[in-house]
Amino acid sequence: MLLTLMGQTVDLDLSQLPLPVAQRLEDAWLPCATTASDRDPAPAPFSVTVLPPSAAASARPHDLVLHTLERDVTYYVSQHLTRWLISKAAGDYLMLHAAGLRAPDGRVVGVIAPSGTGKTTFCSVLGNRFGYVTDETLVITPGTLDVIPYPKPLSVVGPEARRTKVDHSPSALGLEAVTSPTPLGALVLAERVRSGNTLVPMRLEEIMEPVIAQTSSLFALPSPLLTLAQALTLAGGPWRLNFSSQEECASLLAGLPACEAAPASFTHVPGAGDAHTALSGQDCGPLAEGDRFVRTTWTDAVVTEDAVVLLYGRLPVTLGGAGAVIWLACQEPTGMEVIHRAVVERLGGHPRARLLVEEALISLIVGGVIRLC
Repeated sequence: MLLTLMGQTVDLDLSQLPLPVAQRLEDAWLPCATTASDRDPAPAPFSVTVLPPSAAASARPHDLVLHTLERDVTYYVSQHLTRWLISKAAGDYLMLHAAGLRAPDGRVVGVIAPSGTGKTTFCSVLGNRFGYVTDETLVITPGTLDVIPYPKPLSVVGPEARRTKVDHSPSALGLEAVTSPTPLGALVLAERVRSGNTLVPMRLEEIMEPVIAQTSSLFALPSPLLTLAQALTLAGGPWRLNFSSQEECASLLAGLPACEAAPASFTHVPGAGDAHTALSGQDCGPLAEGDRFVRTTWTDAVVTEDAVVLLYGRLPVTLGGAGAVIWLACQEPTGMEVIHRAVVERLGGHPRARLLVEEALISLIVGGVIRLC
């Protein structure tokens, strides 16, 4: 069975499974099916074989060996494929743990949320007004911010006592699967609340770290924080969606892409671009008058009006207040007097300003963000 998944052509080999099991999987993945002529002149597809327990000895590293055939296996297959596809797409796409819904105007609204928050429910209950893009992994092309659909079977918790997940094809739930690249219209970070459904504007520095926690292989992108910030600030964002009922969020999400985009609220400060960059702090005693300070190597950064958001390999760091001013002042080796003056000019005077600046600087040195030179 040839499938187009996250921009990859995958040959899903089900030939060694019992016919009813193979047929159930084919039905579930039908919206992603393609043909050899559809992909021409694309490269040869990657092959993934789903094997019964008895064939475990012949499995390749990327194949899936089922532990049992006595219950529905669709969920295990989709999870295996998703993990494998994410590893293949690392460095090419911004990948978010998010539901993807195509709004009536044709653009995609991404609902970012941790597992268990209700991403699949957003897709299943809003399907009568939105196209189904994905219920798990939103794949965004850097630069264009086009969404590569991944209309995988939807993972729904079954009613039985074991509460296991079973996958259903979009058509079985009455959903229209989106199968061609579609512009991103907006992103929201979803948070369940006791009552009400509201869109809450957020500052970029507030939302970046919670969203970074819901990404896959962000550090592998060429300019990871730039791409993420561009996506989050679409439609006047960043936005948080406080919700108590997914079904009642339809009008909020449908109109979101039409919100007027605000002027860019951040500046990109490229770093080394090295995904393996790591923080390494220094022991630091009292600072001497002639000491000079400079930034350590970072992967990527964006600067907002009040903060700096940095990425060191996989680790995000947000600096506000004096920390942000100090980091900005230390582009080149810089002395304490210049740093102190920059902080006072930006934040105002204080009777203990020099001591407070020194304490902030020591904290940054110990944390590995600034170093003595």
